[in-house]
Amino acid sequence: MGDFFTKEVEFPLDTLVTVTHVDVDKGRGIRRAIVWISILPEEKEKAVLKVLERNLYDLQGKVNELVASHPAPRVSFRVDKGLSYSAKIEKITKDLDE
Repeated sequence: MGDFFTKEVEFPLDTLVTVTHVDVDKGRGIRRAIVWISILPEEKEKAVLKVLERNLYDLQGKVNELVASHPAPRVSFRVDKGLSYSAKIEKITKDLDE
């Protein structure tokens, strides 16, 4: 997944997009793969999600090629707010120490 991002997708300049983890739902019927990403700076979130939406067909095709089980899971993206929350807490703690 990370390789696809670095080689195939053009994100807005000065933007860092990281895959934090992937949850695969192996329940009945349609399988789903939720790709959790962090985006810095946060202000670029909407632009990054639009880029991912535009590239979803190609990404799904790569997943279909690589996954041995059929049907392959349907890919969707969610923003992982954990890193941004951690950064905010760290800043607040640092400000309190000063």
